[in-house]
Amino acid sequence: QAPAPQPPAHIGASAAPPRARPSTASTYIPQHKPSPREPPSARPRTATARPRSSRPQSAKASGVGLLQQMLQRGRAQYLVRDYAHARATLEDALAQPGGAEDARVLHCYAEVLNDGYSDTEGAEVCLEKALQASPADPRVLRTLGGIAWRVRGDARRAAELMGRAVEGDGRNAKLLCELAEVWEVGMGDAEGACE
Repeated sequence: QAPAPQPPAHIGASAAPPRARPSTASTYIPQHKPSPREPPSARPRTATARPRSSRPQSAKASGVGLLQQMLQRGRAQYLVRDYAHARATLEDALAQPGGAEDARVLHCYAEVLNDGYSDTEGAEVCLEKALQASPADPRVLRTLGGIAWRVRGDARRAAELMGRAVEGDGRNAKLLCELAEVWEVGMGDAEGACE
């Protein structure tokens, strides 16, 4: 037999000797390498997946968390103008325990009705319920004041609602500009607008 060919002297001259491969008798387990065409369900599960908690959550804690998740999802859908999904998500949130009394859910649902469906009457009903639930919420007051001004043309009611909103959120520049517009255009008081 001829000796095995040796690589040229400049290749691997300073390299360490090769490591011994594990024998088949050892506990070596080859890693699963899925093919690109293999469906994800055929791949083995990793051992690092955490099992779900077996402890039951209290109904109130899980309900509040679910309501918060639904509100966040509905709000995100509203922001990308996916009004149909936002409406469905928020209607589901309103059906949850405490959802129909939650000012944040009612406010977001009113925005969807007003902006997505031009349903100002439905939006006003939701906002009035939200105002009963949270009388000092600046977002509710601002949105209700905006409808009073832009849709109804009621400058006095808009100024009153937006003025109450400023008490709760006096650093909101957009709110301050809207209130100034109501004072200047709707009530003809440029000095009141500057205050």
